[in-house]
Amino acid sequence: MPNDYPPADLDLVSGAESDSDSLRALFRPRSVAVVGASRDPGKIGGRIFRYVRDRGYPGPVYPISAGTEPVQGAEPLPSLDALPSPADLVFVVVPARHVPEAVSAAADRGCGACVVVSSGFAESGPEGKVLQEEIEAIARATDLRILGPNCMGIMNPRIGLYGTFMSALDEVPLPPGNVALVSQSGAFATHAALLLRNRGLDLSLWCTTGNECDVDVADGIACAARDEDTEVIVAYLEGCRDLEKLDASLAVAAETRKPIVVLKAGRSAPGAEAARAHTAAEAGDDARFDGVFRRSGAYRARSIEELVDVTRACAANAFPNGRRVGLMSISGGVGVIMADDAVRAGLDVAPMPAAVESELKALLPFAAARNPIDCTAQAFNDWSLFDRFLDATVRRGGYDSIVLFLATVGANPAVMDPLMDRLEAARAARPDRVMALSLIIDDERRGRLERAGFLVFEDPSRAVNTVAALAHIGDHLFRR
Repeated sequence: MPNDYPPADLDLVSGAESDSDSLRALFRPRSVAVVGASRDPGKIGGRIFRYVRDRGYPGPVYPISAGTEPVQGAEPLPSLDALPSPADLVFVVVPARHVPEAVSAAADRGCGACVVVSSGFAESGPEGKVLQEEIEAIARATDLRILGPNCMGIMNPRIGLYGTFMSALDEVPLPPGNVALVSQSGAFATHAALLLRNRGLDLSLWCTTGNECDVDVADGIACAARDEDTEVIVAYLEGCRDLEKLDASLAVAAETRKPIVVLKAGRSAPGAEAARAHTAAEAGDDARFDGVFRRSGAYRARSIEELVDVTRACAANAFPNGRRVGLMSISGGVGVIMADDAVRAGLDVAPMPAAVESELKALLPFAAARNPIDCTAQAFNDWSLFDRFLDATVRRGGYDSIVLFLATVGANPAVMDPLMDRLEAARAARPDRVMALSLIIDDERRGRLERAGFLVFEDPSRAVNTVAALAHIGDHLFRR
């Protein structure tokens, strides 16, 4: 894949932290070395070297490899000692038994940080645990910061740093954006990155922490919170060795008013056991994690789909001023579903003001006008009815957010095109309201509605739950 990204200036690009911070070398390195760089561009060591070198990173990239044969056209260096100056960031891609030696060499050479992508450490059993303890000891005894082991690397698209072996990068561009993704799981991080990309969201930072012998998810969250290019933070974790540190990092994000959407796995006993086998993480008491998340206003998603929905909504910077929600539908049955969802999610399904309800009932006696508001399909036979019901819900109901269910009308241009104009006018009339739509619609019209400021879903329950998540985040970040 050709290099689609212009070279970055490392001195001009805002970093994830100040230059004096010990993690600057990890998130914004001025030079990179790859220990175990492969001549085969499809292997892990070859892929990392190729991505860092060929995707716009402006600093020098050194392949460290045995032998004299060129590494993908570059002259290899036999060791870190042969570097012209210490590399800020060293990727270590060698068998686990050789990792402590490579990490020690990086520390001795005065390098700033290591990313150990190699596996075979604490997650694999007693022998691997001993190896991991060796590199943990190096981190404690030196200034070297270590990400991993057993991780998929790190990306800072703003500076063209794609330090990962994510094979999807061969086909899918990941240009700079405003969402930071920090994850203990590499596969989760790659999957979520592409899902976000499919929803029009791009990354400011991407960090996989693996076994966390040194740098952990809390470090990544704190760095993202201080990053000028990050507006929303997404985190995945299975466990945490230091809840107080995590709490402090989430507090930094809250202070900078950056929404955090987190997926914490390991709620169940089987899930916690699987976490230990995966990254040697201790899931811990799940209720304690809930308490930490509540204090900062971090929203705990229950699924990857919900995580992406809420992140997309946060990136639109649409937060309701309160929890009063107006539910308007062309289906009485779906109105009931939405009301149940809203109450379960902690929203206030407040009744329409009595005078407005009476006016709507006079217009259409068989309609439901209390909340949820059912204007029935009759509104599409008489646009004036739809206009009155929509105006009442949006302008006169006193609601902080609106969820509107329109079923399949988006599939019929003859109905949808005049409806689009009405929806856009309502959105423009109340830009301070969060408005979510649930309907089946083509991509072109969906994009038009999203550009107008609507949150668009097919499933009305997803629409309601996302609005509730925004209210939760808004309560903590903007209404304290």
